[in-house]
Amino acid sequence: AFELGKRCCLEDPGIEKVPLTDAEIVYRMMLPRLKGLDHEEFWVILLNRANYIIHKEMISLGGISSTVVDSKLVVRMALDKRASGLIMVHNHPSGNPRPGHNDLTETERMKKAANTFDIALLDHIIICDDCYFSFADDKVTVAERKNLLL
Repeated sequence: AFELGKRCCLEDPGIEKVPLTDAEIVYRMMLPRLKGLDHEEFWVILLNRANYIIHKEMISLGGISSTVVDSKLVVRMALDKRASGLIMVHNHPSGNPRPGHNDLTETERMKKAANTFDIALLDHIIICDDCYFSFADDKVTVAERKNLLL
């Protein structure tokens, strides 16, 4: 009984016990943390094989228009937590959820780094106060988006 009580107290109450099956669930979960901010924050959500959250952490805090993310640190954290998948989430204080050139580049770099260790980058979600953009929901490939931006 003491061991069960100890385990219960060690559980993180901020981790939701629902599988993440679509971007809207992530949007609703992260909106309270990111709504109304005047700076960018970059978060990573780590998932097990059943898409349940095993860890959620803010990776970087940036300025008005960008934030820096080290893909090596993200992959190391995913390996340490034995994650099978990850979702990248950040906000755009401007209110425009469309990905910029840096968002496209960062997504591609993180996908390659995670794939090296058999970790799936399941989505990259950009959150604004009243809307979001999901790379997984958007059917245009990253390469096609890069061509559109040129």
